[in-house]
Amino acid sequence: VPAAPVRLLTPSRPIFSAPLAVPDALSVLVRSTTALGLITGALIGAGAGGAIVSDSGSVRRNATVGAVLGALIGWTATSSFADAWSAPVEGGYPDLGDRLAEGRRSSAVLAGGLLGGLAGGAAGLAAANYASGIGAQQIAQSALAGSLLGLAAGAIISER
Repeated sequence: VPAAPVRLLTPSRPIFSAPLAVPDALSVLVRSTTALGLITGALIGAGAGGAIVSDSGSVRRNATVGAVLGALIGWTATSSFADAWSAPVEGGYPDLGDRLAEGRRSSAVLAGGLLGGLAGGAAGLAAANYASGIGAQQIAQSALAGSLLGLAAGAIISER
């Protein structure tokens, strides 16, 4: 008696696992942190580019190039670690509270850098209005110093 042929059992329709939706709070936090990283990177890049010049004519050009490069670096860096917060694992999103806390800490550091850079730039502009020897290069240095101090202050404050 010949043996019956072996048949593979296949379902009548494909089985797909249901996609896991990213919680709204986490989604907003990821987008906000990525935007903050882009803006803070641009500010730090502009300050660094404007501060590292040999003549006053190239301050704007260097600040522009620094802002573009800083924005790309800031966006890439923050999106790479922020995407990890919203990455699902099998069975859902573990430790959502920890991911939200980590995102808030990172956002606080980036916001500190942004506010510090704006404060440093404003201080440099105010000094330029009252002193004749202060130029665009010194304003860029002031903005860069403010950004770095703001990043440090944001990191210290967010650890509490």
